[in-house]
Amino acid sequence: MSPPPPFLTITEIMGALSTAGSFFIILTYFIFPRMRVKLFMKILVYIAASDFFANFAYMIPLRPNNPNPWCWIQSFFNLTCYPMSWLWTLTLVYLLYKLAKGETLPSDLRYYHVANWGIPLMQSLGILIFTSYGRVSDEADYEVCLFHVNVSAAVYHAIAYYGLFFGVVIAMLYLKWQIRKLEQSNDTRSFNPTYFMAKMSLDLYPTALLICWLPHALLTVTIFLFTPIQNIYLILYFCSVQLKILHGFATSLIFWYKSRETRRLWRALTISIWRFIKNGCQGEITPTIGTTSNKNSHSFGVSKWSASGRNVRGSVEDMEDNFGDGPTRPPQGTANMTQTHETSAEKSRSWDFSSDSAMDFRDSLLPEGTLMIP
Repeated sequence: MSPPPPFLTITEIMGALSTAGSFFIILTYFIFPRMRVKLFMKILVYIAASDFFANFAYMIPLRPNNPNPWCWIQSFFNLTCYPMSWLWTLTLVYLLYKLAKGETLPSDLRYYHVANWGIPLMQSLGILIFTSYGRVSDEADYEVCLFHVNVSAAVYHAIAYYGLFFGVVIAMLYLKWQIRKLEQSNDTRSFNPTYFMAKMSLDLYPTALLICWLPHALLTVTIFLFTPIQNIYLILYFCSVQLKILHGFATSLIFWYKSRETRRLWRALTISIWRFIKNGCQGEITPTIGTTSNKNSHSFGVSKWSASGRNVRGSVEDMEDNFGDGPTRPPQGTANMTQTHETSAEKSRSWDFSSDSAMDFRDSLLPEGTLMIP
């Protein structure tokens, strides 16, 4: 079974988009130290890393034959890393459920690591009992390598691989239903704002998983229903392949759209690099937010190269932009009001913050010891 030629190029494009999107999330985590302490950011990085390794083979034109080490590598990552992404997405929903119940989130994810890395690993190695890694078909230009097909291997794959996926889907839908019940119950009207903030930032990730993966899973396990219309099935199947590959790219789009802090940090870094280049590559790159041309908008000077070397300075307008409809002043003791006189006729108030104030104000609303939301 060989796909139409246009789908091969599309697959490589989708693979490149998804790999780049996953790499962007990982890069954000490592470039900005303040993002590394956020619990949900760590989970998003695990999802992105899983999608990155699973989709990497799709953007490479090479489709090796069976007796080839690269074919085995493709098979292993394809069978292992996608389920890791599913399980970490389920973990994200489960932690949202714990927040909705008012429970304390774990600071140690060791048991989640054992389950979310270990179960997919055992599933992908288990298929070697029935067959070996390799091509589903020896025809050229087929999808990336999976395994040699026989009846036992196909049954095992349907139960272990797609059974795990549908188990994750059922668990996520159940947790979503429980969360909705908690939201509608009379005794939970006064939720901690942490939950609502987390839900606003993270609610789209499980939806993206369902949209990207459900068509492919359904088409794969119901292939026997399409025997009379194989040509139609081929088109639908390879379209579903493109959709599943795009999960990594969809995750990165949601991350960029939902994480206002990420946009601010990257904007600050971009502006600083541009100024560094404009000034003839002299001085130190210090990411800043804001402009100095507006007398009522002072810049944020935020050093991202050390965890403690941050000094944030911003105007009252910047504070209101940071905190939305919330308070325009940080909690008592976190900031000192200073007066700056730009001209004899105009005055502009600015806040002088310590390292854990301006952008950490939102985090101060979270449970003690937990910096969660990217």
